[in-house]
Amino acid sequence: MSHLNVWRDGDDLLVTWRGGSAATSVFVSDDPDDAGVDVRAPDAPGRAVISGVGPRRRYVHVFDPAGGFVVAAERAPLVEGAVNLRDVGGLPTADGGAVRWGRLWRSGRLDAVTDAGLEALAALGITTVVDLRTPDEAAAAPDRLPEGTTRLERPLSSDPSGLRTIGERIRRGEITRYGIDDLAAGYIRILERCGPVVAEVAELLAADPGGVLVHCTAGKDRTGLVVMALLSALGVPEPHVLDDYELSERHLPADRGRDVERLLGEHGLDPAAFVALWSAPRRALEATLRAIERRWGGVHAYLDAHGIDAGMRGRLTAAMVRNP
Repeated sequence: MSHLNVWRDGDDLLVTWRGGSAATSVFVSDDPDDAGVDVRAPDAPGRAVISGVGPRRRYVHVFDPAGGFVVAAERAPLVEGAVNLRDVGGLPTADGGAVRWGRLWRSGRLDAVTDAGLEALAALGITTVVDLRTPDEAAAAPDRLPEGTTRLERPLSSDPSGLRTIGERIRRGEITRYGIDDLAAGYIRILERCGPVVAEVAELLAADPGGVLVHCTAGKDRTGLVVMALLSALGVPEPHVLDDYELSERHLPADRGRDVERLLGEHGLDPAAFVALWSAPRRALEATLRAIERRWGGVHAYLDAHGIDAGMRGRLTAAMVRNP
């Protein structure tokens, strides 16, 4: 069985998968590690509709006698006002396991989270938020978080100084275009600085059973690189790492480029030359991974160079990977 996905439709969940036998059954629970006793029958091969589950997040455990359980949940539960928020759980690892659900989250800005969104965010079990925005970004759009959440400020930027945003560099006339190659080059500049952040998040995930949310402004660039490094440390194959990165195309708001387009217009610049700024092109992360191979000898060598050695990766995997 493969390609298990869960989609919400109001108070119902649509569950789809590939493969499995006619004896497949579907369990619904509040726990990613316990299927519970609420069992449902598929309504068609590779498909089940779970009715009346309400708004809270539920985990779906699909059981096939030939292959055991596979677990999934909504990847992007509704948190009103959050940008590009999603769980990276469920991604397969090279040794046949899967990243645990509810442990590592990623998102964009959180300053517009509503009161209802705060309640939904609190229910996700996130105990620590790692904010990768620059001090100016964070001051202009302060996070709205549930009471008791630990917030860590770990600013990252692709700017050579490490502090300025792309917008600031456009205003200064330093950038007149920004294509995929520029995006990938910016990613390498971020990676030169973000090793200690990746190591810190890895330690948090290995030591604390609570959820960790990593975020920046859009949730695709700085966040995407930290998550890429962590998923690679867990043994998630490259195609699935790229799939996760590319999901930002689906989850970012449709008008995400509006503010940048306005800024470009003020400076007489063509928005078509800057599309990479507000998109998540798969080729950009592919190019970055090839550059990592040339610069450091591969992602694992990059991790080794920043203190996430085989021993640390083993502890992280023990905490973060669910084996069959």
